[in-house]
Amino acid sequence: MTRVGSRGTAGSRLGRGAKPPANPADGEAAYAAAVRILARQPQSRVGLEARLGRAGYTEEAARAAADRAVEHGYLDDQEYARSLVRRRSAGRGQALIARELRAKGIDDITVTDALDQVSDRRVTPAHWLPGAAGNGRSQAEPEGVFQWNYPQGAPRTVRRVGGGPAV
Repeated sequence: MTRVGSRGTAGSRLGRGAKPPANPADGEAAYAAAVRILARQPQSRVGLEARLGRAGYTEEAARAAADRAVEHGYLDDQEYARSLVRRRSAGRGQALIARELRAKGIDDITVTDALDQVSDRRVTPAHWLPGAAGNGRSQAEPEGVFQWNYPQGAPRTVRRVGGGPAV
């Protein structure tokens, strides 16, 4: 028994309160569903077509709805990729972000273009970090504390805070 307001069973693919389409080949209904999906969360083209397919629309109807969403400016894989890179770049490396974009159906050229916006980002040199030798801070930092100092996409190096040997 499903409670009111619940998301349904684990196997439910239609989402909260959704019913299968009356006519799975109806492009107009698929487009309306696509606009509702895109209003809630940005999607890649491949992701949108997959969601429409899971909702019960035919492949042709999903493709037509995605085409129409692109025409009307609701769906843009390049902007989606740039947005995802901006959100993810603070805590993830470029290789991980690229893998995520490719898994979402974004082509390699668009992935490379989106990642180029992050590759020019500057990284603070190690000698400017707190605890680095010669910056006027005390070298009495707690034992075993490390700082990561590497540009995204580069080999990682670790430096012990307090001027200790590199690991």
